[in-house]
Amino acid sequence: MRGRKNMLVGFPLEREKKLRSIMRYSKFEVMWYRPSLWEHAHRVSWIVEELAPIAKKHFKKFDGEKARVLALVHDDAEIVIGDIQAGDKTRMSKAKLVRIWKDESKAIQALARRYPKFAGRYRYRGLLHEALTRKSVEAQVVTYADKLDGYCESMHEVLAGNFVLLPALIFYAAAMPLFPSRFPLLKKFFSDTQSSLIDIASYNDFPMHRVKHYALAQKPHTRRSLVIPTEFAFYNRWRELNVEHWGKEGMRLLTKRRE
Repeated sequence: MRGRKNMLVGFPLEREKKLRSIMRYSKFEVMWYRPSLWEHAHRVSWIVEELAPIAKKHFKKFDGEKARVLALVHDDAEIVIGDIQAGDKTRMSKAKLVRIWKDESKAIQALARRYPKFAGRYRYRGLLHEALTRKSVEAQVVTYADKLDGYCESMHEVLAGNFVLLPALIFYAAAMPLFPSRFPLLKKFFSDTQSSLIDIASYNDFPMHRVKHYALAQKPHTRRSLVIPTEFAFYNRWRELNVEHWGKEGMRLLTKRRE
């Protein structure tokens, strides 16, 4: 499987076990295809890998390998502080956000003492700090990929008929168009429509939205349903990446209901 190359050499199995044990979307009572932080980190890395050539076109010094490794470790602090949902942060007070920032900074220091100094050829502590501050172009691309994965995770759930995830889907649908203003450094990157993973609003260009594109919606996902294109090209590509990188396991994660 292509996903094998994403394994971090030298990191203990304990890290993987912890990331696999932390499930996302804890505020949602039932999520049929609930992903772990381990799965999420790999999906983010696949998105980053696909977007790297476009980023490189606009930023000559963009380090695609660094961005990919950063994607794999971007949520490691949650091993210590637990999963914090993006939608919740938008409603937190400034004082609460500062507290989380401090907690994450402490978690980074603890993890840097616990795990190897290098992730690939990059300093592990430095990567975690970049994930926190989001000042580098690599970290900003990872942040975008992180939210895009959340968008697709929630869409995957809603299209299967679990409308409990509608609030998450609505949150991401509103948050994604704000990225160009949040990260003006990436303005040219976001204007590049070469990839459906960037041109996420292209579904609005359909002259007519067809019922046939949703014929298998509101039913559990199957191998057959996942090869039928929806009107959301970015979501279609997200599904493909899962299978391209993790093969049968990727398909299993997309079709086997866990709850």
